[in-house]
Amino acid sequence: MSETSTRDRILSAAAELFARRGYAATSIRHICEQAGANVASVNYYFRSKEHLYEEVFRMLFETIASPLEEIARRRIETATQWREAIHDWILKVLRIFSAEDPPQRWAAKLFARERVAPSSVFPIVYGKFFHPLEKALEDLIRLALARRRSEHEVRKWILLIGGACDVFAYHDAPWDEVVFPAGVEKQEWLRQVAEHLTGVVCCGLPEKGSPLDGEGPK
Repeated sequence: MSETSTRDRILSAAAELFARRGYAATSIRHICEQAGANVASVNYYFRSKEHLYEEVFRMLFETIASPLEEIARRRIETATQWREAIHDWILKVLRIFSAEDPPQRWAAKLFARERVAPSSVFPIVYGKFFHPLEKALEDLIRLALARRRSEHEVRKWILLIGGACDVFAYHDAPWDEVVFPAGVEKQEWLRQVAEHLTGVVCCGLPEKGSPLDGEGPK
């Protein structure tokens, strides 16, 4: 086996086991057994379990975060463009959180675990991975708030939108029956939920006096 394939096998095994068992309950030995690697390989490639966990988040969130950050970087000059961006952000997060296949499923389960029972490495993963995703949503919200609105207003909207999306990260049985109603195809349900949430948000945003007020560039 090449050095690269050994490293990749360890990362893949670690992502799956951290997602299934959590950080504390997953040992280096468990990871190496699943990866078919020597225990010393973890120290060689990652230095420690903590750094391996951080690298797992980097691997999973680089592919997931980029599309969300790209939405926030769009040229948005009208309320209509803003509505489309918020809708796209919400729908993409819902699809990631409700995914059944890796790597999105691993990312969703890790996100859910850190939300419910933060690991000892939470400050690191929040600062490097969770916060950048949150920042993309913050940037979108600020565009739609009246000038000189407080940071507390931004936080309220983040809690509303983020909280509604977070529910889908917890869709293991029996919660799947609560999150996904019978008789509706899964992707169609996500589309409906995204449209509904967007409609709720757009009842209050953009605000009068925001940079988007008047449907034109300021």
